[in-house]
Amino acid sequence: MNIYIVDEMYQNPGILKNFDYNTIITGSSMTENFRVSWFEDENPETKVVKVPYPAGYSKNYDIVFDLAFDTHEIKTVYYGMDPFHIFIKSSDETINPLPEYLYDDILLNDVEYIFNKDVLYKYTLYNIILGKQYNNDLAYNWSSNHKYGLDQVLQTYIRPKKSDEQQAENYLMIRYEENIRNITKYIEQYPNTKFKIFFPPYSILEWDTLIRRGELNSAVAVTKRVMEDLLKYENVELYYFQNVEEIVTNFDNYKDYTHHNEEINYYIFESICKTGRHRITKENYRKEIEEMYNLALNYDYSKIFGEERNIERRETRE
Repeated sequence: MNIYIVDEMYQNPGILKNFDYNTIITGSSMTENFRVSWFEDENPETKVVKVPYPAGYSKNYDIVFDLAFDTHEIKTVYYGMDPFHIFIKSSDETINPLPEYLYDDILLNDVEYIFNKDVLYKYTLYNIILGKQYNNDLAYNWSSNHKYGLDQVLQTYIRPKKSDEQQAENYLMIRYEENIRNITKYIEQYPNTKFKIFFPPYSILEWDTLIRRGELNSAVAVTKRVMEDLLKYENVELYYFQNVEEIVTNFDNYKDYTHHNEEINYYIFESICKTGRHRITKENYRKEIEEMYNLALNYDYSKIFGEERNIERRETRE
């Protein structure tokens, strides 16, 4: 069955309540380019739904997990965690106000959705009149709609002014305890579910931003704390892709300074489901974090922002 799936806030609750699945993929927009067929082809018993929330806060994923576990028996959760912003927000706050009438169990108030103008004209009639067929494998997938490369990335990257001050180590986790509980309470409550949690690979320019804002030590500290807390659980597998140099320093993978293409999503899938590459353990997590710290600190950013690069760009425009 092909469904028109384009709007996470409105469609995720319906997917979570009504689709047939035992596995979920969730996270920010960094997870949108996964294809469910990759996971289902790897294991015929796996039935997958993808329910991302771009730039989601921990409360978004609390809602995902609550709906999923309340309505289905979940074997595996694939969760892309973005640790640099979810631990500074209120644990009751979502990235955008959600249409709560779709997330509750009251059918009568769903009339607000059924008679919504956008739903009627933008989705329903458009789909019927044009006979448009959408492959669920491509739900929320934007990879083929963008251009990639350094010039493309620099069109959207505004380099922060370099700060003379270093933020405190707890700067990116001022609300850590309340937010991590939005995740770990499900890990504890469902010990037979495997939680495969990974840190997506932002480009090296994300780290340029952190350095120039004086937040590098804070980023290292929150990464270390999350890893130490999650590694306590036997039903958690943890994967770290932020220090994969051949990915994060190759701007042909990126449409902007954080978002990578579908090929990198496949690399993540392959690592988690087939090869076990980049898995984090109690024995190696400090080493992996230190590698990322050294890469961020020692990378030659002048290749991007130096005069030689500026001359190249001027000549290209001319």
